Order: sequence, then C-alpha cells, then structure tokens
Amino acid sequence: MKIRKKNISFRSRLILFIGLMVLLTNLSIGLLVYRSAQYQLTESNKVMLKNSVRLVNDLITDKQKAVENGIMSRKSAQESIKQIILGPMADDGTRPLNTNIDLGTNGYIFVLDSQGIEIAHPVIEGQSSWHITDRLDPDFYITRSIISKAVNGGGFTFYNWELPHSEKIAPKLAYAELSEDWGWIVSASIYLDDFNQNSQDIFQLLIISILTTFFFAFVGIVFFSNTTSKPVYKLIETMENVTAGNMDIPLNESKIDEIRQLNDAFIEMLHRLNNETTIRQDTQEQLHQLNNQLESLVDERTKELETSLAELSHTQNQLVESERLAALGTLVAGITHEVNTPLGIGVTAVSHLNLINDRALEQLNQNQMSAKDLKNYFIKVDENIQILYHNLERASELINSFKQVAVDQNAIVLMTFNVNDYLKKILLSLKHEYKRTQHKIDIICNDQLHIYTYPGAIAQILTNLIMNSLIHGFEHIEKGHIEIHFDEIGDSYHLVYRDNGKGIAKEHLSKIFEPFFTTKRNAGGSGLGLHIIYTIVTQQLNGSITIESDVNHGIEVLIRFPVLKRGEENE
Repeated sequence: MKIRKKNISFRSRLILFIGLMVLLTNLSIGLLVYRSAQYQLTESNKVMLKNSVRLVNDLITDKQKAVENGIMSRKSAQESIKQIILGPMADDGTRPLNTNIDLGTNGYIFVLDSQGIEIAHPVIEGQSSWHITDRLDPDFYITRSIISKAVNGGGFTFYNWELPHSEKIAPKLAYAELSEDWGWIVSASIYLDDFNQNSQDIFQLLIISILTTFFFAFVGIVFFSNTTSKPVYKLIETMENVTAGNMDIPLNESKIDEIRQLNDAFIEMLHRLNNETTIRQDTQEQLHQLNNQLESLVDERTKELETSLAELSHTQNQLVESERLAALGTLVAGITHEVNTPLGIGVTAVSHLNLINDRALEQLNQNQMSAKDLKNYFIKVDENIQILYHNLERASELINSFKQVAVDQNAIVLMTFNVNDYLKKILLSLKHEYKRTQHKIDIICNDQLHIYTYPGAIAQILTNLIMNSLIHGFEHIEKGHIEIHFDEIGDSYHLVYRDNGKGIAKEHLSKIFEPFFTTKRNAGGSGLGLHIIYTIVTQQLNGSITIESDVNHGIEVLIRFPVLKRGEENE
C-alpha cells in the first residue's frame, strides 16, 4: 500500500530544518566576524586620526616656541604648518594632498578657526564653511559639529563630502581638537571607502567559507535523512493498515534504537487497544440505557425549574418595585416635613401682618396715626412680607425639587439637563435625611455641563448610594463626608461616589450586587439597593460599575456610561 504524502514529508522537513540551522549558524558567525572586523578597522582609523591631529598640535607648539624665541615670524610659522600638513598653495588657491601622511588615498588634514573660516584646506582655504551641510543630510551642519566637539575636548564627526577634485560624494570620518597655542581647530579626515577594501575581502572569504560548509553539510544531511526516514515511513504504513482494521501486520526490526522502541510501544498499544475496544462497547451499551433514563428525569426536573424560575423572577420584580416605592414614600415623608417649616413660618407672618393691619386701621379710624406711626407700619409690613416671600419661595423650591426627582425616578424618559443643577436638586430632596447631623455632601461638577440621558436613572442611583452611606456607612460616625464627582471623559461619562464611612469587607465585595445580599437582614435590610443600581447602570445606561472598599476606609464607586446623542436611542 502506497503512503499518501500530504504537504511536506518528514524527510524533506528534516533536510530543510537541519540545512537552515547550518546555514543560519554559519551566517551568524560570518556576520559577527565581519562586524568585528569592521569595528576593529573603524577603531584603528579613529586612533590614526587622533594621532595625526595630536602630531600637528605638537608641531604647532614647537613652531610657537620658535616664534616666541624670535627665530621666525608667526605668519611664516603658520604657513610652514600648512605646507607640512598639505603642501604649498597653487596659483588657483588650492593645496595638494600630502602623501607622506597616511590618511588613505583621499584623506587630508585641514584647519579651521572658531568662526568656521578654513585656515588650511585643499580646496576652499580662506572661505567660510560655517553654513556648509552634509551632502546627503541638509539639516546637519558639518563645520559647526566639528568645532563644537573640538572646543569640548575633541571628538569624531561622521558626514558625507565630495572627493578632492571630484564631484563624487563619499562617507567621511573626521577627528578634531583645539590648538591652545593659536586657537586653531585642527581636524584630520579620511574617506571610509579608502579603508573598507580589507573588510570587503574578509566578507568575500566568509561567503566562500559559508557556501562550502553548507554544501558538505547538505550532503551529510541527505544521507542521514534517508537512513532515518525509511523506518518511519514503514511505521506510518503499518499505522494506516491498523486504522483500516487490519491488526495482524508485523513490524520490521530497525537498527535505530529510537525506531525500535517506537515499534515495541506501537505493538503494546495495539494489544491494549483491542482490550479497551471490548470494554468500551460494553460501557457504551450501559451508557445508552442510562441516558434514556436521565433524559426523562431531566425533562421532568427542567419543567419544575422553569416554573420555579418564573415565580422567583416575578417575586424579585415585585420586591424591586416595592423597594423603589418605599424609597419614594421616604422621600414624600421627608419633603412633607421640610415643607411644614417654611409654611408654618409663612402662616405666622400672615397672622402677624393681619394684627399690624388691625392696629393701623384702628389708629386711622380714631385719627391717631402720626407720620412716624405710618412709617413704622410700612417697615413692619415690609419685614413680614419679606419673611413670607422667602419662606414661600423655600417651600416652592422644595416642592419643585421633590416633584422633578420623584417624577424622574418613576419615568424612563430621555432628556437634556444641567448635571450640576440636577445633582443639587437630588441633594435638596434628601436634605431632611441628614440636616440634623454633621454629615457633609460635596458636589464636584462643571456647572456648564449638559448631558442627554435618563435623569431618573441618575436620581435613583444617587438616592440609593446616599441612603446606603447615611444608614449603613455612617453608623456610629458623627462627621461623615460624601464626595460626588461627575465629568465627561472622552466618549463616556464618569460618576465617582466616595464616602469616609466604615467601608465594606473584602470578602463581601464580590457579592454586593447580588439580589437580596445584605449584612443587615436582622435590621431590616432588603439587599436590593445596590442590585437596583447595578441593573440601572448595566441595562438602562449600558455602562459599568466598580466598587473599591475595605473596612474603616470608606467606599469608592466608579460608574461609567457612554455619551448618548439624540438619534442614537435605538442603536
């Protein structure tokens, strides 16, 4: 039976893998050797350039001593230095390259002053090179870099420049130092191409060595793969026959230990497979009978669970609604108490105003009212009217806040509103819950921020959070502090709620959003407050909520929900 070979065969994979490993190893070694040779050559060039510059500086020092001793003038001393490093100036203003100085075929020494004037140069002597840039990088100023490094103790500069008396551009390396005697910037430069021939020769030898090694390795790999792959193909053929149902095909012995061990293991596997096949068939028959019994039992239990789940869901919805109505009832009771105070003061002011009017009318009827009495009458009337106005305005404000918050909590309506104003109205509607305490609530929000969302959802969330803090978080705490931050960040709104209450234990944090979870069940807690918040945030606002807390370290709630624009409600 012929083996159906799919994709790349084992033999081909083996040849390819080992061949690649040999090739990559040789390439890596060759690259390292080549890079090392290049590095050593560059370092050698740097030493040569540095020695050349320092030799010229030593010559300048000797010439300066001759000038100081009156042996020669400074001008002739400087010209002699120029002729030493380059040569005498020609009629066209150029100087030849000094072949006695070994800086390669086209390397040379040149001198600058601190302003970029070429004091000695083969081509542009006497000209300013301050604004000359790299021939391949117009943003790199060559002379400025050379001068900067020279005055700072000496340094190397890489750049691209024309070959002497040619328009061909080639890479250069220059080293420069400052001569303290004459203030010259002495620089020695070479063209890297003049010194790269040795590295090119090394590279060619490496390529030949790699190809030779790869050839002999490839021959050895082919021989080894043929010896290894034949027993493997025979084993594969046997496995295919076993798969087809023929269990009696013998395996040939192999001279390779690993293949022989594989053959023995395969024979042992066949024996175990036969035994397990018999056991599996018996087990399958038993499982089939059990499955039939389980199916009928599962159907019966599923119907019972569906009925129980429906009843539980209905009960949960009723409890959630009861919780919402209970919160609204608490709000009504509190706002009624709050409104009684300004209304009572208003009634008192009206009664007092009526008494003042009666007295004034009596004085007027008896012609006993003087100008002073009339003036006092108007002052008292005005005072009582102001008292009446401010208290009626307070009552109106309380009623309007209650009206908006109460209606919003029980209506799912999208609208645009000022967040800062709305948060203040929520706090006003809850003022009766904490006004006789030392607790403090701060709102941090841009007073110009308008958003388009469900105000009722915001009201329900904050009402539940604040009541949780007041009832549970600030238990046995005299001065509780709540911070409410609201901001628009990117394409989402962030509502951060913090208090300094007694916090939540770490082991409870993973359960606090579960319905009916409470640590105050014996004290009347329903365990639905945070579950209602979680449902509103995740389902109505399409947002997320996280809580961080620990015992005696307060609580921080982060609610994020997307910015909603008009027209996106149904998306």
